[in-house]
Amino acid sequence: MFARDHFRLILLSATATGALTVSSAALAGATAACEESTGLECGNGSSTGSSSATAIGISASASSNNATAVGRGAAAGGVNSLAVGDAASSGGTDSVAIGPDSDATMTSGTALGQFSQATGLQSTSLGADTAAAGTDSLAAGFGSSASGNSAVALGETSSATQAGAIAIGGDAADSGTEGAQAIGAGSVALGADTYSFDVGSISIGERSSGYGLTAIAIGADGNDNGFAGDINGATAKSSNGIAIGTDAETAFFVDSAIAIGTDTSSDGNSAIAIGGDGSDGDTEGSKVVGDYGVAIGADAGVSAAGGMALGHMSSASGADSIALGTASDALMSGAIAIGGDGVAADNTDGAQANGLYAVAIGVDANASSDSAISLGYFATSSGAASAAIGSGASATMSQGVAVGNLTLASGVQATALGANTVAQGSGSIAIGGDGGDADDAGAIAYSDQSSAVGADATANGVGSSAFGAFANANSVAALAAGYGAQATNTRAVAVGNNADAQGVDAIAMGTFAHATKAGSVAIGGDAGDSDDDGAYANGTNSTALGADANALANGSTAVGSLASATGLRAIAIGSDGTDSDAMGKFGANAGNVDSIAIGTDALVTADNGVALGRTSKSTGTAGVAIGVNAQSGLVATAIGGVSNASGNASTAVGREASATQTNATAVGMLANAGGFEGTAVGKSSVASANGTTAVGRGANAGGYQSTSVGYAATAAQDN
Repeated sequence: MFARDHFRLILLSATATGALTVSSAALAGATAACEESTGLECGNGSSTGSSSATAIGISASASSNNATAVGRGAAAGGVNSLAVGDAASSGGTDSVAIGPDSDATMTSGTALGQFSQATGLQSTSLGADTAAAGTDSLAAGFGSSASGNSAVALGETSSATQAGAIAIGGDAADSGTEGAQAIGAGSVALGADTYSFDVGSISIGERSSGYGLTAIAIGADGNDNGFAGDINGATAKSSNGIAIGTDAETAFFVDSAIAIGTDTSSDGNSAIAIGGDGSDGDTEGSKVVGDYGVAIGADAGVSAAGGMALGHMSSASGADSIALGTASDALMSGAIAIGGDGVAADNTDGAQANGLYAVAIGVDANASSDSAISLGYFATSSGAASAAIGSGASATMSQGVAVGNLTLASGVQATALGANTVAQGSGSIAIGGDGGDADDAGAIAYSDQSSAVGADATANGVGSSAFGAFANANSVAALAAGYGAQATNTRAVAVGNNADAQGVDAIAMGTFAHATKAGSVAIGGDAGDSDDDGAYANGTNSTALGADANALANGSTAVGSLASATGLRAIAIGSDGTDSDAMGKFGANAGNVDSIAIGTDALVTADNGVALGRTSKSTGTAGVAIGVNAQSGLVATAIGGVSNASGNASTAVGREASATQTNATAVGMLANAGGFEGTAVGKSSVASANGTTAVGRGANAGGYQSTSVGYAATAAQDN
């Protein structure tokens, strides 16, 4: 009964998948002949080699553990293998062969379909006459073949022959040739009759071909070697080339060329041609002849190395020349022409770029010296490497810059920005109307390499800079930026409305920020208390960071809104909370030498003290208080929320732990050491008399020098 039920289950499963094509003659009388001499054997001449094997069909053979063979002459030779179909064979461990004459020879191979062959390790072959020979390869579709390791072939007669190759696409209906062919290692062929010949090449679109190393060809009916008769298409002949579009082409013997668009052509190393054939009927699109040339636009053309043409019928015929705009033309080496019908270096009316690498853009623009630039109607740049930008702008001396309507830069390396501005001095900068001669009211730059920008801004030191109305940079390399900002010492920096940096290397940033001493730093504005004061750093090398933060002593640091560090080298970090502290200040307050206060309203009142946590307080020399509302005395340490180490040299660790006598120690939540040199360890432990020790939760040592150890232990008598 078991054998017959097992046989029917296998037949039902195989039939449900559509995989069983075993002939009726092969299975005739199989149920009557079933026996379990070794495994399950059904059919004349069937055999099994293991008690867990199953062989169903005339001469079926299942020779390994858990092997299953169904069909006349089916052979399952691998452990856990399955062979279904006349003469199907699964010889590899965990292999599957389904279909007449299918064959899965290697471990984890899968062959599905008549004459399908999965001969590579972990290969998969799906469809009649398919073959997957490479490790981890996949072949699917009639006559497809994947012979390279990890190769994929999908589609009728598709082929992927090298490692990592991918071929997807069948044979075009009218070609009578093979399907997609990926011949190079790592190549990709996608589309009917596509070809990818070299390593890493990619072809996408019917009959497209990627011929060169890592070449890319995209376009329907593309080919490069006559495989599809006279049909034109994308052709990527160059190594690393890209051709996209009907009859797009990259030439042989060049590298990394790109052609995109109908009838485009790219013949040069790293050349780029983008744009199809225009309406001139010459059957040519954009075209590049020359290394590194770029042509973008219908009928755009580049005929020299490094040239660039952008726009319909634009042309760059000089080496490294640039033409931008419809029908623009750059004739000379390094010339640049921008605008419709603009011509560089032809000495006609219009833009003139007469110097080497000169640039002229705009009607009657003139760039007459080497590397000169003119942009705008009647713009003129006559100094070497000068630039004039704007209608009527003029830069007459070497490296001068004039930007704006009728601006004039007449000094060497002078800069004039703004309508009607004039910069006459060497290296001078004028920005804004009516400030050009450095004498009238307005921006004034007195010194070499100085800059003044804004109404009444003043820069009066070598390399100084003032930006903003009434800004004043009055020393060497000083910087003032902001309305009324003042930087009055060497390398001082003031940024912000009315910021003030008075010390050497001082920095003040923020509205009304003040940095008055050498190396001081004040960053932060006014906290809104209407005192017109922002952050204030009044000590040498002091730092105040935060609205109305104050660092008043040398080396002090205050960080946070209204934080205050008034002691030598003191550190205060924390903003103002809801409570006020001593000394008439708010926020963290470190008022003594080498003190540290960190946290909202944290307070240190003695030298070398540390307070860390909101409203924490260190009131004795070298005291440490860590935690919300923690308090410490002389050389005492309190760690934990609301912990209290008020005794000299005492220690309290834990929430609400308390050590109130000299040398007392309390460790644990609510631990209390109230006696001289008393020790309480454990939650709610109490050492109330002098010299006592209480260890354990709720332990209590109340007698003189007594000791209690354990939960709720009590020592009430004197020792």
